[in-house]
Amino acid sequence: MFGNKINWKHYPLIVLSLFIIFSYIDVVESSDNHQSSPILNNNGTSNETMKRNEKTFKPSVLGKCTRCRLMSNSLFEITRSSLLYDDNDAQSMKKTNNNYDFSNIWNRLCFDIKAGQDDCRSYAEENYEKIHQWWNDHSYDILDQSDLSLIIVNGLCIEFLKVCCPDGHYGHECKQCNGYPDRICSNNGKCAGSGTRLGNGNCLCNHGYTNMNCDSCAKEFYLNQTLFQLNGTIQCIPCDSSCSGSCFDSGPKGCHVCRNGYYWTIDNGCIDIDECESSSLTIMGNKDPCPLNSFCINTDGSYHCYQCDPACNGCDGDGPDSCLKCADDHILKDGICMNPDPKPLIQPYASPTRYATYFGLCIVTCIIFRHNIYVSSGIGLAVALYIMASEKSLETEYGRTFDKWWNNVFG
Repeated sequence: MFGNKINWKHYPLIVLSLFIIFSYIDVVESSDNHQSSPILNNNGTSNETMKRNEKTFKPSVLGKCTRCRLMSNSLFEITRSSLLYDDNDAQSMKKTNNNYDFSNIWNRLCFDIKAGQDDCRSYAEENYEKIHQWWNDHSYDILDQSDLSLIIVNGLCIEFLKVCCPDGHYGHECKQCNGYPDRICSNNGKCAGSGTRLGNGNCLCNHGYTNMNCDSCAKEFYLNQTLFQLNGTIQCIPCDSSCSGSCFDSGPKGCHVCRNGYYWTIDNGCIDIDECESSSLTIMGNKDPCPLNSFCINTDGSYHCYQCDPACNGCDGDGPDSCLKCADDHILKDGICMNPDPKPLIQPYASPTRYATYFGLCIVTCIIFRHNIYVSSGIGLAVALYIMASEKSLETEYGRTFDKWWNNVFG
């Protein structure tokens, strides 16, 4: 039956694999038994209820309203789906026992969501009796409603459990937020506690807005007068980057005061000072903005100094072609300052290390050769190409010698 003899060395691995498979099957069967319909003990209490009471959850960081909304959304999805009622069996459902219907819901409640499942289920566990009571009192009416989601959330979380408020309301008594219903916080912020039984109703303004009702512009913002006069909408727009603190209109001409690095002109408003231009030295007190052997790059409202190339003794830009004068031991050739006799980029002491690396690569190739001649041939070719390219690119005496040899052979 088998083409090859069994390798007895593999027996422990086979036994371990079979053990894992049968253990998994046992766990799956136990899980299926756990999800079956509840069984009553001698006291009339279901095993499911006992396990539910014994199960503990991690403390939730979410508020009661958020957890209740998670639970009500799950309840809505279960009620709407065919898991509980067939589409053609809505009328017959009204004649069934509510306790049985709720047990079907309870076994699925919160397990249909991914994010916040523990928060949802723990809240349901804490309020099991209340939720059960609410379902018994309202399950008949739910099927007759078109907007199940709104009915369940409003009825369960807002009216019955009293942990949420309608949108635009806050606090224990569900008071209206400022500007309710159309202009809450002037549509430029959020009402603290909106939709929950928490908060004080104060407006948390968006960036750029301030005041109790978010109806004023913050510092460094200005009011869009056109939109405000058109329909009363309050829109705050950031000031130009050249402004310091405040402005009255858009662009550099709308600044009250120019910020550092800018100067005021009648025609253009706040204009950037080019600290790198020689004409700007008068504004800066005739002081060169950058130290010796460095060059200046202008930016908006400021500047940056960068070190000259090592081949330069003073420069007006980056690189050896921007030198004002060549550094010591450098000459000017074709407009570029260069060293006629450069020092090796790689010191002589690095050569033994480099050769040791080459030798190690060759040893690895030989080891692989014993197992697979084709793989080792490819690796050997790659190692040879690497050594040739490495030696040819070195700016050392060895590298230049190799480069001359290369040109003589292949040039």
